Amino acid sequence: MSDGEREDVVGDRLFLNLLVERTVLKYFASKAKDQQSQTQSQTTSHSQTSSQDVMDEALGMIQDYLSKTCTLSATTTPTPKLQPKLRNRRTLDFMLDAQKKWRERIESRFFLIVQEYKLKLSYPTSTHFSREKFIDNIRPEPLSLTMFVYDHQDFFDAMNSVYNPNITPFHESIRLSRSIRHIMFQTPSLDELRSLFSQLSPTLLQLGTQDVIQSSNHQGLSNEIEEREEEGRLLAQANTSSECKHFCKRGCPTPFRNFIWHHALCNNATNVHKLQYEELWSKLREELKAVDHLVAADVCFITASDDNFFIFKDTIQEILLSLIRDPSQMNNEGLQSGIDMDALPSGIIPFRSMCLLVAPFTFIYRSSSLLFNVFSKMYRRYFANLHTINSHPNGILRLCETFTSLMETRLADLVLHLHSIGVNGLAIVFPWMFLAFSGYLPVSEVLFLWDRIIGFDSLYVLPLLAYAILSFRQKALFGATTKKEVEFILADFRSVSAIPLLQYALFAEDI
Repeated sequence: MSDGEREDVVGDRLFLNLLVERTVLKYFASKAKDQQSQTQSQTTSHSQTSSQDVMDEALGMIQDYLSKTCTLSATTTPTPKLQPKLRNRRTLDFMLDAQKKWRERIESRFFLIVQEYKLKLSYPTSTHFSREKFIDNIRPEPLSLTMFVYDHQDFFDAMNSVYNPNITPFHESIRLSRSIRHIMFQTPSLDELRSLFSQLSPTLLQLGTQDVIQSSNHQGLSNEIEEREEEGRLLAQANTSSECKHFCKRGCPTPFRNFIWHHALCNNATNVHKLQYEELWSKLREELKAVDHLVAADVCFITASDDNFFIFKDTIQEILLSLIRDPSQMNNEGLQSGIDMDALPSGIIPFRSMCLLVAPFTFIYRSSSLLFNVFSKMYRRYFANLHTINSHPNGILRLCETFTSLMETRLADLVLHLHSIGVNGLAIVFPWMFLAFSGYLPVSEVLFLWDRIIGFDSLYVLPLLAYAILSFRQKALFGATTKKEVEFILADFRSVSAIPLLQYALFAEDI
């Protein structure tokens, strides 16, 4: 067996184990029962002995297989390394080809909208407008509020069309639960995830859990929270990036989150980012662009239907415009565009609900320059990977693989039930991960979740939380018989507490 084949066996060992164990045991048990019924009279004891020998042999084969695959896992999967390398050049080539096709598709769609509505790619405007007046003058018209270049479903379909030439027909035949059928990445095991997220242990104080929220009746816990908040206050003044990142692992106190996030993500001083932001806007106000109408349409559509974000409409639009029109974003991996920079200075094409990635920041920052400085860093380091086809360890493809792997190894019965009624779990949870749960979870829960993204420098909390939600509601899901019923069961996020569910997914043994 070659090294590549050995890695493939390791990648699917747990799901295969379950299928092999159930199939073999059921077969031999049935066979033994038939033999007993046919030889009831004189050979009863002999048939029972033979049946038992057959069962022992089957169990021995399974145990031998498990021991070998576990040995393979220990020798081929480093712990807790979560950035596996690509196997060969062919993998990189097919990924680059998929990136190119996706960019061509959305750029063509962008130009079709421009031509259909007779928009100018760029035209000068009056420079004496203030920033507020300039934003007020940017309207969705002539576009409708429902106009967009692409949404999460378009991107999901594009991922589903990616083909990995290293995949064999055998691998495709065993992946019933996978909507992204043609990609196989090495993903972290549950033990590796537990090691990575050890600071989420229930034995440690976590800001964002229900017991902390209800801690007023527990004096000892209240004292711990006060100590945690005091530590956060000191860190907010210290301006040390590494310590602030580590602090985020267990949640940030609300009064100091703005400073801690800034120190964790940004290295420049306050006056520097103010100057940079003013310089960006001095150039931005010189002309209007076709992409501005798409931004305005998205912001108006989303904020009009969400009371939480409606009052921040202008701020959200300002920050999203700043990102789309910032030329420095062009250097971000996977965002290079074939469109002339005059049309898209950043190379970023806005998508439906993109403004939801900005919206939670408006609850933290009052200063637009500080908000943009932190958001742009968060976007470049994390969010861009959620709508870019790449093989990055924090990329959406690996997150989808991780979710699917967790479902297959821990909730195989639920996977098979959903498959039997024509429902793919990944397709259901993909919109959640695509927007990092913004617009789904309450804002406070989103912020606690994003604390952990910054602290652990990882987006793996997203598939973990998606898996935890399905696990937590599996009893109701087993009763569902249609896709609509599944969607209805999973639609209500009001009772979802992100951090306790992450702890449940990681450390519960009875899932």
